Amino acid sequence: MAARLQFGWRIPDFPEDRREDRHERARIFRDQIFDFMDVIQGHFDMAWAGDHLFPWPADMDQSTETLEPWTLLTFLMARYQQMRFCPSVLNQAFR
Repeated sequence: MAARLQFGWRIPDFPEDRREDRHERARIFRDQIFDFMDVIQGHFDMAWAGDHLFPWPADMDQSTETLEPWTLLTFLMARYQQMRFCPSVLNQAFR
């Protein structure tokens, strides 16, 4: 018997919205993640979060806020209990 195929979602590390108001940008980014999690809940098995200290695209403002994975994953684990969560990248040298 074949193992069950599982699917996961890679949570974005930083907002791509480039509006000036950083609080508004952060709120929209947070809401986008929650909205997407609400849609994939029950359809995907897991989600991953990265640990990038700054946005990796060279054309982005390097001071753009990024998500801290352990805090994000802990919150999502409590909110979406039927899914599994893990980091996709951890900056070991930083930690």
